[in-house]
Amino acid sequence: MDFLVAHSEELQRSVFFSVASLLNLEVDLLFFDTTSTYFELDQDDGLRRYGHSKDHRADLPQVVIGLAVTQQGIPVRCWMWPGNTADASTVAEVQQDLAGWRLNWVAWVLDRGFTGEKQRVALQRGGGHVLVGEKLRRSGEDSHPALKRPGRFQTVRENLEVQEVRVTNGSEEERYIVVRNPQQAEKDRAIREQLLTRLSEEIAQVNATVG
Repeated sequence: MDFLVAHSEELQRSVFFSVASLLNLEVDLLFFDTTSTYFELDQDDGLRRYGHSKDHRADLPQVVIGLAVTQQGIPVRCWMWPGNTADASTVAEVQQDLAGWRLNWVAWVLDRGFTGEKQRVALQRGGGHVLVGEKLRRSGEDSHPALKRPGRFQTVRENLEVQEVRVTNGSEEERYIVVRNPQQAEKDRAIREQLLTRLSEEIAQVNATVG
């Protein structure tokens, strides 16, 4: 086991390229995410650390595990970090580790846990591209520039509409694919109306009591 750990990078690279050649894999998209796994002992030893538990076991030490896979779901490489490691802090290391693998043109696909200017710069270093899924609407306000741009949504299917928006900031341009679910929007609207009606009735009752 000590030997495997000491040579893990070389082994993972050799195994992946053997499989990639055998199955003729396309490595134009890399999906990356992390998870955590905990230990049934109350001991913090440097690697096993207390942190944000995705298993909802914050009372036990854990490690964070990262995995990059192809669009077919074939593993490319895995990583392990101390249990208190934040997702965003892993991006630079992951990009640097795979930079030497010469995977040619690669677009990284990440969720909003990895968003941040430093993380995007790290992934785009050396000509890389990044696709990040993030929630643009926060606190009930359409404050993001991509949500303020006029334009029609195109219907992809019954519950999915998309709109391409390009936001320019100086010499930089970011491309957004704004996605909305009209069925969910209608459901949210109905819930809001019910809440407003209920609040109006309760306010009226309070005013009547006070009066």
